[in-house]
Amino acid sequence: MRLNNGAWAAVFGNGFNSASDKAFLYIVDIGTGTLIKKIPVGPSISANGLSTPVLHDATNDKIMDAAYVGDLQGNLWKIDLSSDDVDEWAVAYSGAPLFTARNADEEVQPIHAQPVLGSEPKVSDPPGVMVYFGTGQYLEGDDTDDKTVQSFYGIWDSGSAIATTDRSVLQQQTITAATKEFGRDVRETSANSVDWADKRGWYMDFDVAAGERVVTQALLRYDRVIFLTLIPSTEVCDPDGESWLMEVDALTGSRTAVSSFDFGGGAEGEVDGSFDSADLLASGAAASGIKTSVGITKTPAWFTGTAGKDYKVLTGTTGGIESVGNKGGGGGGGGGGGGTLRRTYWLQIQ
Repeated sequence: MRLNNGAWAAVFGNGFNSASDKAFLYIVDIGTGTLIKKIPVGPSISANGLSTPVLHDATNDKIMDAAYVGDLQGNLWKIDLSSDDVDEWAVAYSGAPLFTARNADEEVQPIHAQPVLGSEPKVSDPPGVMVYFGTGQYLEGDDTDDKTVQSFYGIWDSGSAIATTDRSVLQQQTITAATKEFGRDVRETSANSVDWADKRGWYMDFDVAAGERVVTQALLRYDRVIFLTLIPSTEVCDPDGESWLMEVDALTGSRTAVSSFDFGGGAEGEVDGSFDSADLLASGAAASGIKTSVGITKTPAWFTGTAGKDYKVLTGTTGGIESVGNKGGGGGGGGGGGGTLRRTYWLQIQ
């Protein structure tokens, strides 16, 4: 990544289980390996560490102006890299986190996965950004038994830190039903609107009884945010578990109006490449999630298909591979599309 001091740099967190239990952001010159700056992030707290950051170009000049990164104490940090003076690079908002993830019981929710960035809901000055991430960790032996309520968040960085700790400035979305339809386990979620005059984002809590959480990065495609949850097995000698593939509207967190999944509608219930009323649940709503068939599942590989249908390829702890037809960038029911099915490769020549 190119930074405002002119250097090309690698930017990364110190990770977890460090000797000091303190969170640091490292910025290293990729040409020489020289440490450009080591930025302390937050106070020294037991069992803390910084996850993988995501970089943001606020001015569209291909130079990174900020980093967003989470820690195990539930803090979402913004690191200001906008100056050409390295000495001025520091935690934004006077050293306060942009947001601290806490559930309804005021328990902090660790941010293990790298955030992903999207467009803000309305114009702010200076320009803002939406930051998406899930909470939970899967690092230590007793994490499998953890039943702390974890969540997925869409947070609007509109130019100030979120000081409230009770999520009152966020719109709640909920998992309203889990049923078996189209021969598989599916989920329905709420469709609450977000009043951006009063709110700074949205959140969705997971199944606390199952110990559900998110430890992988989400994807943004076609105004939808896609993420995988993790439900660990509680058997001591079983490394397996389950995952739900969730797909909701990115700006609001609500279920989509049109099905993102191609469940059926063809002859004898076969998938037909359309995303229409035949793919809706019995309630008449679009599904927001399906349980995967490959155990604990990683972030999917996304392939662009034809006629408005793309594909997600999932791999997991069972060793299997699952392909899921997904609504692409065209119109409802199959219009548009991204050309032929393809995967992009590149060759570094310098």
